[in-house]
Amino acid sequence: MRALVLSDIHGEESQLRWMLEETWKMTGKIDGYFFLGDGVDDFAQAENFIRRRDPDALMLDVRGNNDFCCPNAPYYRVTDFGGAAVPDAWAFGARQVDPLLPL
Repeated sequence: MRALVLSDIHGEESQLRWMLEETWKMTGKIDGYFFLGDGVDDFAQAENFIRRRDPDALMLDVRGNNDFCCPNAPYYRVTDFGGAAVPDAWAFGARQVDPLLPL
């Protein structure tokens, strides 16, 4: 399984789209997109763009320290990805919520 880990868009959705297009030129199917914060709303807006390329991909995001727009977005979550438990966490925020979380 192939995963793409992203972070720190900071309002640059057009740059995210460019980066995704460049990445897709070099890769095959991507099975999971993990966004680690600082642009959660931009990542959400890009979901339809990503789904046109990889309609069945797992897409998870967590809130970063600059995601003031999204107070309900989680700081961390753990999901099954290809039979493995994969943490999706912004390290500092996750430790604020659960200081014993192994990162």
